[in-house]
Formats: sequence, structure tokens, C-alpha cells
Amino acid sequence: MLYTMKKIKPTFYLSFLLLSACTHPYLRGTFPSGNTITKYPIPPPHNRDVKVFFPREIIKDTDYVKITVIEIYDSPQTSYNELVNKLKKDAQNYGVDAVIILDKNEKNFYKYRSGYSNPFNGSTYYQSGYRTLYFYPALSALGFVYRKHLDYIKLYPKSVKISVYESDTTKNSASFTFPLDNDRNVRDTFKLFPYQQMFYFTNFIKKYDPFYLIQQDKGWMNYKNGSNKIYKRVYTLSDKSKYVCRFKYNNELIESITSHSVSYRAKILLSYNNEHAITEAIIFKESEKYKEFFFYDNMGRLVRTKYFKIIHNTSIPFIEAEYDYPVKEEIFNE
Repeated sequence: MLYTMKKIKPTFYLSFLLLSACTHPYLRGTFPSGNTITKYPIPPPHNRDVKVFFPREIIKDTDYVKITVIEIYDSPQTSYNELVNKLKKDAQNYGVDAVIILDKNEKNFYKYRSGYSNPFNGSTYYQSGYRTLYFYPALSALGFVYRKHLDYIKLYPKSVKISVYESDTTKNSASFTFPLDNDRNVRDTFKLFPYQQMFYFTNFIKKYDPFYLIQQDKGWMNYKNGSNKIYKRVYTLSDKSKYVCRFKYNNELIESITSHSVSYRAKILLSYNNEHAITEAIIFKESEKYKEFFFYDNMGRLVRTKYFKIIHNTSIPFIEAEYDYPVKEEIFNE
């Protein structure tokens, strides 16, 4: 069995079928995420052949963008060819066109007397007191995408416009536009925005929008059950307290999310269309109730969400979020 060190990442067109720690199908409405070494996001997976370049090998086509470093490891019996083939498959999951092998080394793992088991038989090891040190061959490589293939970036929102409605009216009282990073967070420039402008994004959308609760990557820890579905996600806040989200499934669809921290508790019920794209969320926040509606373009990208307060069975406009995406000229002229 082959093991990989990469962090599994969600991909775009995912409509909350399931949170799996192993695979994510192409569906509608969300965005890829994952750590990169440049400003460009992780591309979607593909089945194309991945080119492999070895150290000191000359690369003729240098019009590429460095995306991420990929690391794999396997049992001691694994040959170098097998490691390279595994690396190519892993690179497909990262969506890169080619990899440049950086080095081949070893990863060290300890087996403790408490019963931690070694996943491979016949590993090279030595005894050291109460623990055994095992060595596994590892391979690391730089993954890159040719610039001509950067059009996948159009699936990532570059900004969000938040519109706030006056109380008990349909009149728009204020609008604020924020630049977004690849994880749909407001970029570092948020420090330039007053607190009152960031309030609805930070204290409502990020806390109750299911796209954020399910797909946001940075700072979250995932927990999976025996069916390999992620049933819980935990985020550590600045005061070291925990923000916890739990997911309930109906077959392969997430039907509800419950979230809580030391200061509040909420429950979100989800509805889908025939294409398994989320269309509506009912949000129960303490004694308050809200509805959120989702709208997509012909590429399946989320372009707008609209929130309503529910007061005495009456829907009152509350917040609207509009997502803007880069156009072709912006992508290839950077």
C-alpha cells in the first residue's frame, strides 16, 4: 500500500456530496483549496500524463508557474521507479502539468512500546530505549503548471461585495467590496478596512455560510469516521478556544451542520437541486432564524448569496454577497 504526505484538498464543483478524506468528486459550487508556494491556487485534478524532470535536467519550455512542493513516501522495498510513478499520480491530484524532482531522502517514524503499529513490514530500523525508529524512502518534487493552462483560476472568486439592507426594509444601506485570497478569506489588506465594514463578513458570512464551514482550509482540522467521511471540523480561535462544526449526512449529501463555540451555537439545514448544487440554507442561530439562497452562473460558479431574516414567518432582506471572478486577460497578463 502506498502512502502520501500531501494534504487532501477539496476541488471546485463540489456540492457537498460528502467530506471525504480521500477523494472529492467534481461537482458544483465550491472552490479548490490548499497550500501553494505562489499566489496561484492549487489547480483541479486531471488524468493527463505528468512530465517528470530529474535534477539538473534542462527544461526547454520555461513558461510555467511554480505551484507547490509534493512529497511522498513508501515502504523500504519500493524501487525508485515505483516512487516516481507514485509521484506522477499524486501530481495529477494536485493538477500540475509537470514536476521537477528535488531530492530522494528518508522519513523517520517511531514505533513506541505503547502499541503504535508500523504500517509496513520489513522496514529498516534500530532500537532506542522504549521506541523503534523506522526509515521510509521519500521523494519530493516541485510541481508546476504551464502558463497556457492557468485559465482554471477563473473558478476562484477574486473579490466579494457585501451589501447590507436597512432594518425591516428592502433598501440597501451600505456596500463594501473585499479582495479574496485562494481560501476565500479577505486578503491581508483587510487591515485597511474599518471594523464596521468587516463585521458582516467576519461575524456572519464566515460563521454561517456552508461554503465556508465545509470548504475553507486554513486553520481547520478534519476528523473522519469509519466510512471515511469527515464528520467534524475544528478551528482554534485566537483565544485558544475551539470553534466546532459537525456534519450529518443523508446518504452522500450533507443535510445539516451544527456549529458551536463558547459564545454561540447554530444549526444549518441544507437543500439541493437536481444537480446536487446547494440552493438554500436555513440557519438557526440561538433564538434567531435566517434563510440563505445560492445562485450560480453557467459555469457552476457561485456568484451570489442572499440572506433573509425570518421574523414571524416573514422574510426580511438582510445581507447579500456577490462574488466576482477574474477574466482571461487578468489571468494571462499577470
